[in-house]
Amino acid sequence: MRIGPLKNFWFLHLAVGAVACSSGGDFTVGPDDGDSGSGMQGSGASATGSGSGSGGATGSSSGSSSGEAGSGETGSGTGGDTDGSTGSSSSGTAGSTSGSGGQSTGSGSGGSGGMGGGGVPTVLLLVDGSSSMFDAMLWEPTYEVLMNPDTGVVAAFEDRVRFGFMSFHGNSTPTSEEDAACVTLNSVEYAFDNRDAIDAVYGAILAARDLLVKWETPTGHVIRRAAMSLDADAGDKYILMITDGDPNTCRTLDPQCGQDVAIAAAQYAYGLGIRTLVVGVGDFADAVTACDSYTRCGPGYLQDMANAGIGEPVAPQDPNYIYQPCAAANGNMLVANYADAGGTASFSLAATPEALDTELTRVLQAIVDGAVP
Repeated sequence: MRIGPLKNFWFLHLAVGAVACSSGGDFTVGPDDGDSGSGMQGSGASATGSGSGSGGATGSSSGSSSGEAGSGETGSGTGGDTDGSTGSSSSGTAGSTSGSGGQSTGSGSGGSGGMGGGGVPTVLLLVDGSSSMFDAMLWEPTYEVLMNPDTGVVAAFEDRVRFGFMSFHGNSTPTSEEDAACVTLNSVEYAFDNRDAIDAVYGAILAARDLLVKWETPTGHVIRRAAMSLDADAGDKYILMITDGDPNTCRTLDPQCGQDVAIAAAQYAYGLGIRTLVVGVGDFADAVTACDSYTRCGPGYLQDMANAGIGEPVAPQDPNYIYQPCAAANGNMLVANYADAGGTASFSLAATPEALDTELTRVLQAIVDGAVP
């Protein structure tokens, strides 16, 4: 279901590891910094087997991306022809022997898998459905970039990525962080070629928008639930969240002081082997001006989420942050883990839906290529 054409200019920040900022709102995806054989997709080395004895031909075997070393037996004889066999995804095997004599030796080795163990990536598209996404006219152009059947990024990658979908909005009655009533969710299970199924759910949300009710942004609660939905999946797993503002919590609807809870949730997801990449759309570039001086908002918040989402250290909160209502609800204690200085996961700025399309395409390509730390 196609909602409508792209809207006018709006800004976004994209928080993602191994992405470098550049002028003009563009960015490039850097290579994996891991050791040889590490990363999301290992590279398999090949091995050959050899036969001894007259008439023995050479067998060969190859290990795939996560192959372990395999070895063949040795023997001697006459007239043995050796057939090479191909290593499987888990091990490289030596060539076998037909006829008498002349068995081969061989070994196969492959690169070790990265954080997710290699394989097909699973990506949960987690879309903020708070009131401001509609009020600032960000919902429709974001939908169009993702879901256009001809040019959308989901259509472009659905044959290589198992996409799932979850849109959320926080409800107007405070609850505990553990209470499922905190949010309303619209979701679609993970699958290849999933654009049409996602579109049927995503495309219907606009009609359900209630202009008389404020929909909230309890990001930490939602990331934890998204991580739990991904936890049972094998392979490389990602939460790709699109949001237009700083978070609140289930307990504290105002002000937007839920940064600590959101960072803790991204760190929790990373502990489960799930990387969280956060896209900020709208006026994040100026959001810090409307934020309490004791709270890291706007670009600072995105930087913290970028670091937490790929396991890099997160910069400390202001000492007075613990007196914010969100922290007061936790006994004036912080729930996320912080370091003396933050990591270097970067985010970029774009000015149009077309730029968002370009950047999301590059990020998803990085996921497919195994280039996200």
